[in-house]
Amino acid sequence: MKLDKWQENVLKTQGHMAICAGRQVGKSTIISQDAGEFALNNPNKTIMVIAAVERSALLLFEKVLDYIYNKDKFQIKTGKDKKTGKVYRPTKHTLNLKTEALFIASQLEIAVTE
Repeated sequence: MKLDKWQENVLKTQGHMAICAGRQVGKSTIISQDAGEFALNNPNKTIMVIAAVERSALLLFEKVLDYIYNKDKFQIKTGKDKKTGKVYRPTKHTLNLKTEALFIASQLEIAVTE
């Protein structure tokens, strides 16, 4: 995939960032690629995909899963762990990698108290 200059800059950015861009320009695609690369190259991290609406979080999470699957599907942890007996498989909200990275997709919930 050919990236725009601003997308290349996003991938080079370290730390926090804010993206101000129009609709349908590839923000989700490039952020999912950035998150996927981070998980593949940084073991033992938890990466949270959070959005105001669950549907948005799940769409971005799906793009992350697609990116990792296409880049190196063997990094996705599946099957039963022989030591613990825990069964690993991607779900609607979680993805475990062999790097011990964990993705969690969730809706941002704000508690309002009076």
